[in-house]
Amino acid sequence: MKQYLDMLYQIVSHGSPKVPSRAESGDVKETIGLPNLIFTHNLSWGFPLLTTRKLAWKGLKGELRSFLCGDTDNRQFTENGCNFWTPWARSDHDLGPIYGAQWIEHGQLDHVLKSLRERPTDRRMVVSAWRPDEHHNMVLPPCHVMWIVTPYDNKLNLSWIQRSADFPIGVPYNIASYALLTHLLAEWAGMDPGNLSCIFCDAHIYTNQLPGVYEQLARAPRKLPELSVSFAEKDNFYSWDCELTGWSPQPNIDFGELVV
Repeated sequence: MKQYLDMLYQIVSHGSPKVPSRAESGDVKETIGLPNLIFTHNLSWGFPLLTTRKLAWKGLKGELRSFLCGDTDNRQFTENGCNFWTPWARSDHDLGPIYGAQWIEHGQLDHVLKSLRERPTDRRMVVSAWRPDEHHNMVLPPCHVMWIVTPYDNKLNLSWIQRSADFPIGVPYNIASYALLTHLLAEWAGMDPGNLSCIFCDAHIYTNQLPGVYEQLARAPRKLPELSVSFAEKDNFYSWDCELTGWSPQPNIDFGELVV
């Protein structure tokens, strides 16, 4: 993904320093970053899964599956092949009402699924994970706070807003996860996947990640893979599966200590 690498380079070249503290732990980690970077990708160009380093594709799929099911117990994530939430999970494995719980709450996801089949011109296909009154119950408040579906010309377009974006580690997963979601919703609706876009409100690099960032920027991106999705049961959105072909990532990169 050349655009992702260009944005990563933009942060390295023009980013400003910031020393935020994490409310949950009080940890202070120095970053460089930029506000309001805009990412856009036409999914007809290929599936936007990073090729300049290896990603945990099984974990990415498992996380989205748990989100779509509204899971709040880390054991449900690990059963789906995702260990991303283990560093944050409480001793009883509870994660609190994170992303998926909010997506399901008030019928948000159901509204999107129903609208796509019955009223695809609906301009209210909005799903929000941002609940300030429940943040104290979440192990982490959501970084990607809202996504919106906008069909045009039988193509399903999806946009999301991300308040905080760890560009070296987290963002490649965010991009691929929302691309997978777009493919799933498009298949459900009988449409083609269209444009994927995001506003990264605080796009940052932790300073301890810079050696890994320079290593990645020295690599040339390879051809993007292709993705196909299907449903075992036509009217059961949760029966989805997918197949990735043509992904040839370069070796993993050590970005240093995980910032949690």
